[in-house]
Amino acid sequence: MNRRLEELAKGICAAHRCSAEYVRDKGYEPTVNDPAMVDFVLQTAAKFLGKEHAELHPKPFMTGEDTGAYFRKVPGVLIWIGCTAARNLRPDIPNLHNPAFRVDPETLPVGVALHVNNALAWFEKDR
Repeated sequence: MNRRLEELAKGICAAHRCSAEYVRDKGYEPTVNDPAMVDFVLQTAAKFLGKEHAELHPKPFMTGEDTGAYFRKVPGVLIWIGCTAARNLRPDIPNLHNPAFRVDPETLPVGVALHVNNALAWFEKDR
């Protein structure tokens, strides 16, 4: 893809008697969830939150996070806790990674407890 973008840019510029320099900064690596970790976290979340609150997103996200680099070294899973409950009612509320983003404070204890339960279940699973 990157090679092709450079070829296209240079070709278009040559057609208009100018030049192009294609520079691409590498961003985040793709975040690829480990299937076994997905199953593990879904089971833990279903026990802790109830099955109706532990579900996979119906389609893949085309997102990158810094966790993608970690997941190349160790298996992991990116969890969406839903810390913007008000966003469902008001789509104008900024999303994550926006300076105006505000966490719904009621979700913080749930997120912490979910992560703690995942850790405890992880250490109990091989006993």
